[in-house]
Amino acid sequence: MKRLMTWLSAGALVLPGIVTAQSAFLTVPSGLYEGDTVVVQGGNFQPEAELHLDLIREGGGHTIESIRADEDGALRFELEGMAPGEYRLRAYSPSGAPLAETRVIVSE
Repeated sequence: MKRLMTWLSAGALVLPGIVTAQSAFLTVPSGLYEGDTVVVQGGNFQPEAELHLDLIREGGGHTIESIRADEDGALRFELEGMAPGEYRLRAYSPSGAPLAETRVIVSE
């Protein structure tokens, strides 16, 4: 029983015949500067899923966009002319369920 609990706490339990889904993700490059075009990539979404993206600036406003994942559940898009600051980029399902989040830091 102790071994089972160790596997459970490490997230390493694998049961025959059961496939676990990986979490959806969003990524951005580091080392971004004011005015840069930010290439955002993501994956592990449902194939061809409609997604709502919320770009929230720390201490400021936010922008909402819609995008569709490709047939493999991946996405790629660009954010142009970013102002300096910290942002949170979040992907939601059409029902509003949060799916993925990443932080974007743009320097002067």
